[in-house]
Amino acid sequence: MSISVRNLEGQELKDLSLDDVVYCHLTTRSPKFTKDYTVHTTLELVEVEMRQSRGFQKTASYAPLLTGFALLDQIGGCYADRAKPPHPNKGSAIEHALYYFMGYPPQGPEVRAIYALRNGLVHEGSLTCKTNSQAHYIFRYDSTLTSAIQLAATPWDGQAATLGTSTTTLVNPRVLTDDISRAISALRDCFLQRPQDLQILKSREEILHGYLIWQRRNWP
Repeated sequence: MSISVRNLEGQELKDLSLDDVVYCHLTTRSPKFTKDYTVHTTLELVEVEMRQSRGFQKTASYAPLLTGFALLDQIGGCYADRAKPPHPNKGSAIEHALYYFMGYPPQGPEVRAIYALRNGLVHEGSLTCKTNSQAHYIFRYDSTLTSAIQLAATPWDGQAATLGTSTTTLVNPRVLTDDISRAISALRDCFLQRPQDLQILKSREEILHGYLIWQRRNWP
């Protein structure tokens, strides 16, 4: 959902409230302008790159999911939806984003697999992952899937001899990245329609410094 326009040009950046900073982070109308700065949100910038990178053969294998997982880290690290029961454990920011804004059950097998995919890609550029709990995953992309992920029929034990169709977890990157875009829309909708339910997990300064890019207006 589009976030209505808020005029911040009468204020200096240092005087923005937490609510104003969250607005700048979640806006669909970036950049925003204060009296002294032009402010871009990385949430929108990264989402645009996630979606555009899917259309080019040379960037479609890794870039969409790498940027998508960065977005989930932002979402789950910064916000929660109070309308849902609290997540049952501390977990990762990605796990929280999947629960609060994508409808995945907490600690479900799909969540564990998606997080393993994230770790394999981010840490090693790999479609294979061994988790801290010693679970093994091997992933392959399947553009025919109607869901984001299809779990292996048989958990993989990490041995080459057992590799096969039944031990492979399938992922449709386009569906998963579309779901991530919908999660961003759900977050924006919460901010706009149910602000009392939006729990902000980071301080004004953490969001301002971590997720907004600002440059002084009329920079020499």
